[in-house]
Amino acid sequence: MRPVFRAVYGTPMRLEPLVPVDGALPAGALAGITALHASNAAFHRLTGDFPDPDAIRPEQVEAGLVAEFAQPSAEVLLVRADEDATPPLSGLVCLLHEHPDPFDPYPWIGLLVVHGDLHGRGYGGRAAGLVEDRLRAAGRDGVRLAVLDGNDHALGFWTHRGYRVIDRRADRQAGRPCRVLHKELGRVVKRSPAARRAVPRGVGGTPRRSSGGACDRKAEGGERSGLRRRPTTQRARVPDPAGQARF
Repeated sequence: MRPVFRAVYGTPMRLEPLVPVDGALPAGALAGITALHASNAAFHRLTGDFPDPDAIRPEQVEAGLVAEFAQPSAEVLLVRADEDATPPLSGLVCLLHEHPDPFDPYPWIGLLVVHGDLHGRGYGGRAAGLVEDRLRAAGRDGVRLAVLDGNDHALGFWTHRGYRVIDRRADRQAGRPCRVLHKELGRVVKRSPAARRAVPRGVGGTPRRSSGGACDRKAEGGERSGLRRRPTTQRARVPDPAGQARF
C-alpha cells in the first residue's frame, strides 16, 4: 500500500450536518463551502451551476444552499477530517432522503464534492462510505444518484464503488443529460454479544476473517476481498468524485 493511503485512512473523518440558525449559516461555514466550490472550477465548468467557475462568490453559494434547504427532505453534510486538517473543510454532501417522484422509494446523493487539494487521496471514497453507512443505519436499503454526461471521472468512481447504471434521463434542475446509478445497501445486522463471542478466533485471539470479510474495503485500497487481489497501483488510480448532477 502506498504511503499516501496509509496517511489518509488513518485520519479520522466525520459527517457534520449543516444546520442553519435563524435562517443563516453558522459562522465560517459559508467561507469554507465557497472555498470548496472554488477549488473545483473544472467540475463547475461542466455543471454550469455558477456563472463564472473561476470567480465563485459567497452570495452565489449561499443562494444554492438556500435552494437546497427549501426541499423538505434535504440534508447537507460537511465532510471534516481532524481539527488541524488543511483545508479545514474536506468535502460537502447533499442528500435528498425522499425523491419528489412518489414512485421512487430511494434516497439520492445530490452532490458529493471533495476539496480540489485533496483529489486522488481517498477522501471521496471514505466520504461516500460514511454516507452509505448513515443511510444504512437509517434503514434504507438502496441509494441513487445521477452523473452528468461527460463526467467520466465521477462515473468511474461510483461504478468502482458498486453503483450500476439503471437509466439515462435529463436532470430536474436544468435538463442536463445524465446517467442514473443505483446501489443496493443491504440491511445492518446487529449481532448479540453471545453471537459475537461465537465468531471463530484465529491466532492470538483475533477474529478469523472469511473469504469475503473485507470486500467493502476494496474501493478504499483495503486489504483482502474474496477475489484475487489487484495491484495497489491500479486501485490508487480511481479518482475522487468532483460531484454529480442534482436530480
